[in-house]
Amino acid sequence: MSHTGARPGGALWTLAVAALAAAACSDAPKTAVRLIVNLPAETQADQLHIEATVAGQPLLTADLPEKIAGPIASTTDFVVWVSDSLAGQEMVFSIDGLYQSALVAHADASITPKLGKTLRLTVDLYAASPCPTGQLNCDGTCTDPTTDRLHCGRCDVACDAGQICRSSSCEHNPCGDGQHECSGTCYPDDDALHCGQSCTACPVPAVHGTASCVDGRCQIDCDAGFVECPGACVDLNTDPDNCGTCGWECTSAQVCRSSNCVANPCGTGYHDCPPAGCVTNNDPNHCGASCAPCPADNGTATCDGVSCGLECDSGYHECGGLCVSNASVLSCGQSCTACADPTHGSPTCDGTRCGVTCDGGYKPCGLDCLPNSGICAGWRQLALATRPSARSFAAMAYDSQRHVVVLYGGWNGADLDDTWEFNGTAWTQRTPANRPTARDSAAAAYDPVRQRVVLFGGYGSAAEGDT
Repeated sequence: MSHTGARPGGALWTLAVAALAAAACSDAPKTAVRLIVNLPAETQADQLHIEATVAGQPLLTADLPEKIAGPIASTTDFVVWVSDSLAGQEMVFSIDGLYQSALVAHADASITPKLGKTLRLTVDLYAASPCPTGQLNCDGTCTDPTTDRLHCGRCDVACDAGQICRSSSCEHNPCGDGQHECSGTCYPDDDALHCGQSCTACPVPAVHGTASCVDGRCQIDCDAGFVECPGACVDLNTDPDNCGTCGWECTSAQVCRSSNCVANPCGTGYHDCPPAGCVTNNDPNHCGASCAPCPADNGTATCDGVSCGLECDSGYHECGGLCVSNASVLSCGQSCTACADPTHGSPTCDGTRCGVTCDGGYKPCGLDCLPNSGICAGWRQLALATRPSARSFAAMAYDSQRHVVVLYGGWNGADLDDTWEFNGTAWTQRTPANRPTARDSAAAAYDPVRQRVVLFGGYGSAAEGDT
């Protein structure tokens, strides 16, 4: 019932269309089925192969013009005949080919077939969203080949047990089989807050589903009766943006009923939510086609007519459709990052970024804690919202008593006179009343006996000789 000779790199979509012809007397003529295939202008294709079968018996096998160089913008008709003995059977229509972008099929079988008449069956193909830059489409799933141990470097190249994929190559897993490393801490491979080698916190659908991590990739597990359409769990029977098929949108004057777009009985701007009846599209208590109430803990619920939104209270931010505390180390900042747990300390979150509080006898080293006598080694780039402006020729010294780096002045087109301290996690600007004049190229060092940073000389309007 489907094309088995798929070309390498091709993809296959199968569309089932039921009840092609009604029962009739034995001397009635066969029913002609006219298949109309619409190809979108934005689709780039090399080849297309089409098959149609009824009850396992082939009706149609055809190839569209091969090696199409550019976008396709055409409608192609095929006429096949259905015998009386096959009336009411299911037709399976399949498409196979090589594409630069994925194709999805959707059928319009709204015309009731009559014997002796032609049934017009339209199959529309539309381009689905391509994978983001840097990802590959492997078996219909977008994946990062630099970290995916099932597709390491390229599709279908899996790492062995006890290995991970790092920088597109398989290597030994320091955490052991079944775990992976995130910021120096080992987590189970199915941890949805640290999923895969990228340590991604899996997004949670707003309603009707949960997030999970499987084979190092985030996935959505939808409730019974709902299916996943990119980023959400929807009911294909009622969702006007995914009516019958993901991405199939009804017009603004229609609603989705039983997977078909029909006229909206409530009129524009309203939708029907039994038993409440017709409600406004932006009613957060009956949001979208599912008519589900929007969650609003620690915030105010909103509805854009399709999906729920949140306006979080002060001190909270949105993560996965929920309002969480700005101090939450499980969902820190707008990126909703789960902060790593240091061995000799505790993670912190200031509402923007992760930090650490170290136990007695230990000091911060990035997002880890080292003994006070230890040396913090190894480079790690920190994305800090608060930091000194770009500059050159600044003076810097390490204050080993207070465990901070002190920075003064420098040049960015003009000489600077600001003072900053860095504690291994965050920059803080200091504003002492007495400070050197603006300058660059000064020398600075820490005096451990007097526990003072000493600065000498530099260049302002002229060479300086002060201490």
